[in-house]
Amino acid sequence: MKKIWLTAYSPLRFSSLFVRSCGHCHVDSTHREKKRVISYINFYWCVEGSGYFKKDDRYCRILPGDVWYMPVGAVHDFYPGEEGFHYYWLALDGEAVIAVEQMLQLAPGKKFCGAPPDELFQQILAGLRHLTPERRIEMLGIAFQILFRIAASPAVSENKHEKAPAVEARDLIEREFADPSFNVNRLAELLIRHRVTLCREFKKKYRISPSEYLKGCRLRKAVELLSEGKHSVKETAALCGFSSQEYFATVFQKEFGRPPGNFRDWDFALPEKF
Repeated sequence: MKKIWLTAYSPLRFSSLFVRSCGHCHVDSTHREKKRVISYINFYWCVEGSGYFKKDDRYCRILPGDVWYMPVGAVHDFYPGEEGFHYYWLALDGEAVIAVEQMLQLAPGKKFCGAPPDELFQQILAGLRHLTPERRIEMLGIAFQILFRIAASPAVSENKHEKAPAVEARDLIEREFADPSFNVNRLAELLIRHRVTLCREFKKKYRISPSEYLKGCRLRKAVELLSEGKHSVKETAALCGFSSQEYFATVFQKEFGRPPGNFRDWDFALPEKF
């Protein structure tokens, strides 16, 4: 779902340089953008949540304060994080956009720029909705104030917010384990990694395979719920990502040597590996 608070597109496009569009919106984790190659320059400034933008052969995550820059010819391809993606965007068009990129020394991809200048974005949004030829330069001037903020932000390590694939995999497992359809194949797909490569990287870092870690997350949560005594075995299985009560009981019995029924009667301590 895409919730747009404000968005505006320029009705005047016959110029060597102009503000093409600007927007302020929020998308939930189910939203997917239409993939396309752009003929203008585009900026996404993250306000809350996170977004995953395609660069080369993998997706890079941006967080609040990050700006993602797409130059002319870039593939417009991103999806929101599980918590949704709240952002501003700004697009400039015209023959002179290449000169703008060169003048400001803008590099494609991510840059941390801090809190977005809300007032400047709101001025452009208001101006584009009632644009006249006389105000076109005014809107461009406000847009350049935003671009100068981006360009002037000190360069930081490209990996400031980037996580190693194994770390990102661990975070995804911990967030998605309750979904019965979530497995290592889906994990590799989300991270744009080959399954074998991802498993090797994960095991090297954590000395456990991602499938075992996923099982551990589910069992750890199951023990927590069973200890509370508020849910049946069937309900616990569903809440912890097991596809059926029978499969849950089988995994539980194999791991702990006892079935999950009457758990509260046990003298139980969770094994250290969990």
